[in-house]
Amino acid sequence: MRSLLLFICFLIQASFIQSKDIPVLSFFIHANEAQDELSWNERFPEIVSLIQDYELIGLQDVDEEQLRDLKAALPEFDFVLGAGNTYSNTPVLYRKSSFLLQHEQAFLSVNERFSYQNHQAVLALLYHQESAQSLRLVNTQFEKGPEDLQLAALRHLRKHLLVSSADVNMLMGNFPFIPQDEMYAVLDDEALQDTFHTAEFRCRNDFSTYNTFDPAAKVHMRVDYIFVNCADVKWICAEERLKFSFYLSTNSPVFIILSLD
Repeated sequence: MRSLLLFICFLIQASFIQSKDIPVLSFFIHANEAQDELSWNERFPEIVSLIQDYELIGLQDVDEEQLRDLKAALPEFDFVLGAGNTYSNTPVLYRKSSFLLQHEQAFLSVNERFSYQNHQAVLALLYHQESAQSLRLVNTQFEKGPEDLQLAALRHLRKHLLVSSADVNMLMGNFPFIPQDEMYAVLDDEALQDTFHTAEFRCRNDFSTYNTFDPAAKVHMRVDYIFVNCADVKWICAEERLKFSFYLSTNSPVFIILSLD
């Protein structure tokens, strides 16, 4: 039954996609750890297969070995790491045949004085050739920390999108808060909206994105987000592929169909 429902969802999703629509993915892939229920070598083929369905991708928690493997397996994509960088744990991937890269930047997710947060954010300014529109994307990963510092960090991050002159702005990534938290309200407003609420269609009324690997231990918590302004979103869902009865990561990838008509 579950396979049939997923197949029906796939058919509905596929029927929406037009030439100016962009399948977008945000995926916390989980850095390789020895105690994982699935090893990176076991997860890797399915993750590559999943990524190949999309045009624009933001990955989080990527270690150096994973980045090397993904770059070798996905030659149709360019990897944005920030100008001059050879590694980022939050790379942006775009399909070379669909986009042109106009600018890239890597920066700390927060001001340097907020030293608890050392993950970088990656900014990519892309030109979508089919629609002739520019898209400014920030992909990031946050960690838990003192609430006052996290609020300041989110406001600092948001500035990189508020100054944008792109046709469409997007923020994606993994954030340690839920929609009921004050920190969520810093990001979700009229200027930058959570696509979970603005999408024309959602595959389920509610879905979680934090899993652990084991479906039996799944925690109902949505902590992976895609925020967008100045563009319609036709579809949103969380991907839940299994291998050997385990999820591919500790977090479910979130995907949308972004319309640039």
